[in-house]
Amino acid sequence: MEIKLPSAEQFDDIIEQMKIMSGSKATDDYSNSPGGKSLVAGDLDAGFYGFVQPHEFGKIGEEDEFSGSNLAKAIGISQGTVQFDKTPWLKFSWNRKILLVPMKAIRHSVSWDTIYKAGAVYGTGNTISEGEQFMLDNDPNYGSDARVKQDAQVTIDGLEYKVRLMKGAGSDPTDSYANSDRGSSGASNEWNGLILPLHHKAPSSFAYNAYADTPRPNWGIGLTDEILQTHSKYGTGSYSWMQETRDTVEGDEDGLIRRVNRGYHGASSLLAFDSSGTNTHRGFRPVLELL
Repeated sequence: MEIKLPSAEQFDDIIEQMKIMSGSKATDDYSNSPGGKSLVAGDLDAGFYGFVQPHEFGKIGEEDEFSGSNLAKAIGISQGTVQFDKTPWLKFSWNRKILLVPMKAIRHSVSWDTIYKAGAVYGTGNTISEGEQFMLDNDPNYGSDARVKQDAQVTIDGLEYKVRLMKGAGSDPTDSYANSDRGSSGASNEWNGLILPLHHKAPSSFAYNAYADTPRPNWGIGLTDEILQTHSKYGTGSYSWMQETRDTVEGDEDGLIRRVNRGYHGASSLLAFDSSGTNTHRGFRPVLELL
């Protein structure tokens, strides 16, 4: 029996039930960030607080109510098409930091290049990571003079958040794409560490177990590819841009350096595409990292 996406009202009920469930637990989040304050699954290194509805965030800046479209506007991204503007967000703890990620991509037909030029890929500010340096040195469309400071930030209800993409591989650059796991294995992989434990296929029934680095924890949340919008049969924005650059591999006749995507064939899938591409399946699913 196929699980259908709950309505906004049903998600409000789920959120309230999670708050009740976690009410007897110790407080894990002492910030004023929206959503639950106690983990309902996992731990502070990789854990889930629950769902957060857009209206719980407050305003971006002084005027705009929080939404996917207003977030994109705040960091200067206008390319592509708005979708799932009011999708619930997922609140996580990752290495003791608060991360918020939309349950579905909030924009489709947007390129990795556009996100990079908005300073919203790496979240590293003035620091150039190994992956970014590799990209600048090896991608013919870039070069050292094309570097954009990765410092996109927003203020939401008085709290400062870094805006960046998720990490979807084990390292950046991915130097093992030709291996059976396509470079996904590794402790830095946020997609595998946070999104896959929410999936109803956890711990080891994913379509691509090698890419999922199974077994994954099963947090008992039971989200499907339809709910997460991680399969192309459910519509646009089904694979989400990640941070990582993938080197050329045998069979790449054009010699282009590509960027990692997760989704399209299911949540466990890992693909890589030209950073300038704006196919309707290419989605923007940003991370809000509380500062």
